Amino acid sequence: MARPGEQFQNFVAMLERTLNPIDGVEVHSPYHLRDRDTGELREHDVVIIRTTHHDRHLTAVECRDRSRKVTVNEVEGFANKCQHTGVHHGVIVAAKGFTKSARAKAAAQNISCVELAAAERFSWMGQNILTVRSFNFLEIRCDLVLDDPAKASKPPYQLIDAAGATLPDDTLMALIDEAMPDDEREAPANTPRHGSLDAEVRGYRVRDGEGQFYEVQRIRLRYTLQIAETSAPFSLHTYTSGSSNLDIAHGDGGTGQEAASITMIGSESGVTGFVRHPTAIKPWIKVGDLPAKKLD
Repeated sequence: MARPGEQFQNFVAMLERTLNPIDGVEVHSPYHLRDRDTGELREHDVVIIRTTHHDRHLTAVECRDRSRKVTVNEVEGFANKCQHTGVHHGVIVAAKGFTKSARAKAAAQNISCVELAAAERFSWMGQNILTVRSFNFLEIRCDLVLDDPAKASKPPYQLIDAAGATLPDDTLMALIDEAMPDDEREAPANTPRHGSLDAEVRGYRVRDGEGQFYEVQRIRLRYTLQIAETSAPFSLHTYTSGSSNLDIAHGDGGTGQEAASITMIGSESGVTGFVRHPTAIKPWIKVGDLPAKKLD
């Protein structure tokens, strides 16, 4: 059973990972830091670690999903916790906002106040609906064209890249993904479709059962593809810190191994989309009234 506020904390951690998708930044939730006085580990809801060549900067995030505003005492308690665990900057994310005195105390203690409030709609989205089309390969058959067709290679075969590593199935799926025409992506869902791809490749070799290597000129793929389509409403929130305001739309789509998690962030500079998915094939999504597209 989830503890009180855990869902809110997980959502805040997901947002921080989305807003900090760069090398040298780690987001952990929860995370324990050692108290400088007692030597004991103390838990923070979310910790963002920014590592450079010279040092490591820690930002701790306190998540407050309460039925009332954050008070001065809560700000003081969090500031004290940050001070004793070596945190450089603290952030409190609250569902119901802050009292006036709490904001004043936070400013004096180098604590940022952020409000994460539920929203009903965003003008840039239109209708609140997320449609995800995911692509599941039921079968992939691969035929290799060697540089010298007269060469005889003995099974089993392994496809090798320029670095000498064996190529996983995801590489073949990615080749199909790049070459697949839009009309095939827009085909009716839940109906298996057969397709083929003939691609020229460079730097690939095949290793046969006797350990002999042969250069590969082309890869001919035949596949059976089934498209799954799901539709569900987004979870809408506003993320407000000072004069900065972000519209956050988050939703999950797809099914099984093809499930994807989509976050759309709207600001004055436009709308940015982030998608997390487990396979090499990027899902196509349609957000509200916006055009359908493939997200990276």
